[in-house]
Amino acid sequence: MTTIAEQVGACRRAQPEWAGRPVRERLRSVRRFRQSLVSACDELCAAVEREIGRSVEETVAADVLPLADACKFLECEATRLLRPRRVALRRRPLWLWGQRDSIHRRPHGVVGIIGTWNYPVFLNGGQIAQALVAGNGVAWKPSEVSIASAPLLHSLWL
Repeated sequence: MTTIAEQVGACRRAQPEWAGRPVRERLRSVRRFRQSLVSACDELCAAVEREIGRSVEETVAADVLPLADACKFLECEATRLLRPRRVALRRRPLWLWGQRDSIHRRPHGVVGIIGTWNYPVFLNGGQIAQALVAGNGVAWKPSEVSIASAPLLHSLWL
């Protein structure tokens, strides 16, 4: 078994190559995840029901569908949201007029996500998807309550 430091180190080594890929290529993993999410819906709902007692219907409505929708949003909008943007002239201080500036979105490296227990699929999966699409590596510590849904959610990303 590997330690947390070894896992984060491996994530740090892999992250620059991941960040170097185009956004459209990073979105392929989100698309595969979203499709896997649909096929594993019954298993996820059963796991959440065992963990926190939430009904299948509520888990679908409050966890699975919002996560699938968040992934679809990323698939449609991430390329536009992450592209460089010019800074408007009216947003510059007077002493910088005449300058042309742009904002470039850059990944932070490895992002740590501390998982929640109350919406273990939506809140965890959404943050992971956003971090990965932005080019970051993810070190995720799921909630100790999510002993069944967290490994299942993790397996959907593989």
